[in-house]
Parts: sequence; C-alpha cells; structure tokens
Amino acid sequence: MDGKKPIREVAVESSPKKVPRRFCRFGRGRGCNCCGVDLAELGLVSATSVNRKWHQDASRTEPFLSHCCTSWSGMPYVDVHCHLEDVVQEIRRRQAVPSLNKEPGDLTDKELALWTELGWMEVETTEAAAPGRHWTQTWGQLSVSQRNAASSLGYTETSWNRNKWLLPRLSWEELETNTRSLLVALGETQRSWDGWSPQSWKTQSVDSGEARHLARMRALSEDRPWTELTPSQRKAAAALGFTKEIWMFEDTADLHTVVDVHFGAGFEGCITQGCDVESLPMAKYLALSHPMVFVTFGCHPKAAWFYTDEFEATLLSYIKACGEKVVGFGEFGLDFSHPYFGPDEDNRQQQREVFVRQLELAVSLSMPLVIHSREADADTLKLMRGRVPKAHKVHVHAHRGSISFMKQLLAEWSQLYIGMPGILTMEDAHAKELVRQCPLERMVVETDAPYLPVQGHWLSHPGLIPEVIAKVAELKGMDLRHVAMTLRANATALYGI
Repeated sequence: MDGKKPIREVAVESSPKKVPRRFCRFGRGRGCNCCGVDLAELGLVSATSVNRKWHQDASRTEPFLSHCCTSWSGMPYVDVHCHLEDVVQEIRRRQAVPSLNKEPGDLTDKELALWTELGWMEVETTEAAAPGRHWTQTWGQLSVSQRNAASSLGYTETSWNRNKWLLPRLSWEELETNTRSLLVALGETQRSWDGWSPQSWKTQSVDSGEARHLARMRALSEDRPWTELTPSQRKAAAALGFTKEIWMFEDTADLHTVVDVHFGAGFEGCITQGCDVESLPMAKYLALSHPMVFVTFGCHPKAAWFYTDEFEATLLSYIKACGEKVVGFGEFGLDFSHPYFGPDEDNRQQQREVFVRQLELAVSLSMPLVIHSREADADTLKLMRGRVPKAHKVHVHAHRGSISFMKQLLAEWSQLYIGMPGILTMEDAHAKELVRQCPLERMVVETDAPYLPVQGHWLSHPGLIPEVIAKVAELKGMDLRHVAMTLRANATALYGI
C-alpha cells in the first residue's frame, strides 16, 4: 500500500427522504442492534461507557466524538463493517442537543426539568429498571389469563411473537384505568412499567457492585414518534435542541465533515450496510456521496420475515444503482440469539430459507459474502457447505462464535476472513482469544459502529479502527506497522478497496 486514499468517481444524488425507524418493543439501546450483543451480559459495559467519560480536548466543540490514538502515524486503514447512517445521525443529535453529552448529575435545573417533561427519569438501582418477565415469553408460554389480557390490549399470537409494540408510550399514571388493569393481569406493576425503557429490556450493569448503584438517565419512552409527543413535550424537546427531524433520526451530520475531519490520518474507507428495507436508501446515498464510503446490500437475519420477491427485486436495483461502490452482499445469515424468538423453530426455519436464498443469489453474482452468525454455528456451517465455492470470498462479520467454528471456516474456505470488532479492546477474554487464534493473514478489522464499543470512547465510529489494530498487534505480540499493513492488504484482497 502506498498510503494514498483510494478515489472512485461517484455520482452524488440528493439525500433520500428518510424512512423513520420502526418503533418496536426492543429497539436500539446500548450494545449492538445489528448483532444483538448484550454488552452488560458479556461484562463489557465499562465505567467509561456507562458514565459517559470520554477522552476530551477542551478546544474541541464535539467532545463526544473522540479521535483515535494519538500515536497513530497515518498508516492506512479501512473499517470493513459499520452502520454509517446511524453514526452520522447520532453525531447530529449530540451536536444539536448538548445535554445528551452530560451525566445526569451534571444537568442544569432547567435541563433536568425539560428532560423530566419528556418522561426521562433517574433510576437508583438496576433492579428498579427491570421489566416484567412476561415480555421475554412467547405467546405459548403465557398463562391463559395473560393471553386474554394481551388480546384485550390488541395483541394476537403473531403480533406478540413478532415483537410488535402496540401499547401507548405513556407513564403509568397517564395510562387509562382499563389499560393499567390489563397490564396488571399480564404481570406489570407501576414500578416495573415506569422503571424500564422499551428500547432496552435488559438493564445495564457494570462490573463493580458500587457502580451498579450509579444513578443513570433512562428514557421512559425515548423512541416515541414526534407526533405522539404532547404540545408541552414538543416545546421541551425544542428547548433542548431537538427538531422533529433530529428526534426522528431523519437528520444527519455533514458526511464530508465527519469523514474528512474526524476519521483521522490514514483513513482510506469504510463499508456501510444496507440490510433492511429502512436502511437501503440511506446506505445508497452515503455510498454515492463520498469516494471513501462503500456499501454492501442484503437482508439481515432479524429482518428475514420481510424477505419477499419484491424486497429481493428492490435489493438488486440498489446493487445495480450503486455500481462499483457495492463491494459485497450482506450482511445476511442466521441469528438465534434473541431471548424468545431464538428458540422458536418457525423463526429459525424462516431465517434458514432466507439465508439459503441469499447465499445462492450472492454466489451467482460473484459477490463477497458478509455473513452474520450469532448462536448458530452448526446451522451456518451446514448451509454454507455445498453452496459456497471453496475459493469464494467471505467475511464472517464481528465473529463471536466458538474457536472451533472459526477454525472450521478458515479450513474450508481459502478466501474467508474473520471480522474482529472493537470489543476486543474491552475486557472480553473470548474476543481476545479469537484474535490470538486467528492467523493475521485471515482477519479484517471492523467497528460495527455505532453499536459495538471501543474502550475509552463513548461513540464508536470508523475513525477508531487504529485503536483496534493497535490492540490486535498487542495481543499477537507483533510489530504495529506490520499488523496495520497486513490488515490493510487483507481488506483489499477481500473487498478490492
């Protein structure tokens, strides 16, 4: 590599009208919405991330967007997997709403009053934020009385099992009396209802018992659509800096500023994902708007229920429209990690069928595969065998499977690379052992930003890849420059960038 940034001609188009994110019971929270990695469960939520303590330079206007290690000498790097749309949306929110970057205890009285109006609250302990156990059960696991209550609330077996949120996003006191009675029949209490956020049913914890009692700001209903806010709540949101577009994740930070200013010396590209019907338009726009943004398109396993002939035709149209900026197919695969959808055989079979269809399609198009596999090692291996040529290019994204599974993959496919994400910088023994066991020549590095963290930084973004590379070098006991140049060459071999 000569250290020069690759330049590809792009046809810049106007920003698409953003399709608002679906509002569902378990939306985005700390951790990986893409991969389903529960950072608290893995012991990866450090005091740094929970307390929002980040490396700051007082001269900078965006302390939440910390740079990579200062020792990086401008060696070239690529982030082979991120969700750039979510990165630039989150940056825009924190630019517009400064109080989002504060500890609860650092809020002014005015800011606290405004957030309280919006339904945010202080939680004294993690136990106070625990949801009722019924939300983790399938329809068949509910008692007869619970199913009757759920039916009266508008649920059917399908809507319950497909994780649809049909209830008002209001505090307990704001709910109608009949609704509260039905929720009580389900197993809710005022404490459990008001003490958890629909976007994160597993509350966050940290390593030390003392830290578990830190008061943390929790959103009672932070993913309510703007149209569901009361007039007084909209006024409070506006006073904090929100607009309708920022509230609804429809506004983004300027892409060129983020890439050119914040991603640092040596940045040569990132690959963003269009992996469901909502993310396709913005992924296309981002890829066609900057010469160092590339894209892959596919259907995420958590969206397998929505894979139809029409969706496939749309997918292919996006691949055609982006031309050489499309460098792979995905992410797609199998994800059996959900607490109650995971064991459901109908869900698993749907995922298997969609996985097979996409394997066949991607291979027919001779495109590198971006494989997502969570708690599905055996099924992933079984379905890839006989369908994926042994010399086909494959990226196993943010691998968290077993070491034996990794070694089987590496042995069977000669151009398969293991994606090592930013969590290897955290206190995660398994992630570190995967790095030690994987040959350097067969790995690539990724952030999966903004979902998976990099130690010491509040907001993950592609510019933090040097931190990941440095940790790989440390874990393998190798020269940093050798590791950086090898990983850069691997990205070129896999994706041609």
